[in-house]
Amino acid sequence: MLFPNFSLGEEYEHAPPATNRQISPYLPSGRFRTGLPVEGLAIERGDLFYACPRASVFYGTALDADFRTRGVSTLVMAGISTTGVVLSSVAWASDADYDVRLVQDCCYDPDRDAHEALLRSGFGGRVQVV
Repeated sequence: MLFPNFSLGEEYEHAPPATNRQISPYLPSGRFRTGLPVEGLAIERGDLFYACPRASVFYGTALDADFRTRGVSTLVMAGISTTGVVLSSVAWASDADYDVRLVQDCCYDPDRDAHEALLRSGFGGRVQVV
């Protein structure tokens, strides 16, 4: 199991410039400082953790290289938020030629209309929604 977690660093050393409209508004809140998983997850030996500095779990991480080394070609994805992390990660994975499956019941976004449109379209045909 892989646990990517959005993290900008303890001192926000990975914070984006103000031009990043998706992430910059959260900086004053003090959130997203650590890449540690949330409490209550069923973590097992061998699970992988990635602190991700941007919406895509692939940006600035060794995730793609680690997947390729392990021979991974199919990804089963889920997450919050559908219009942010999920969309960015799905687009990257699709462009990198992964076979992407998205678990509909395990995705959420506060913008319900956008969430449903993305799922209904299979993210523009990039994923198989399951």
